Amino acid sequence: MEKDYRGSTKFSEEQMNIYDVPYSYRDFCVDQYMTYLICVRQNPSIIENGLVYKIPFANSISSCNVLKKQWMDCQEYRENELYEEIRKVYLQQMKQAQAEAISEN
Repeated sequence: MEKDYRGSTKFSEEQMNIYDVPYSYRDFCVDQYMTYLICVRQNPSIIENGLVYKIPFANSISSCNVLKKQWMDCQEYRENELYEEIRKVYLQQMKQAQAEAISEN
């Protein structure tokens, strides 16, 4: 779980503060989020919005849609990794509880 809270490898803390990156987004995927955020801020907001991203041919209109997808994929991967680690800890605790219950009998 330590890797989940590592800092950015591409961007400094000052750059993240300039772009107002929320603390909750400063996780494993902060590099992808910053790249997406910079793209959104450099392109017109009429083209770079959530509604346009839903259009089937959005990649031909939007240059940031691909970056958003990369960030979302990273977030999904991070969530799955966290889930698996928590699941392992839970199963380990259940095995210990079972072993203690058996040894008491």
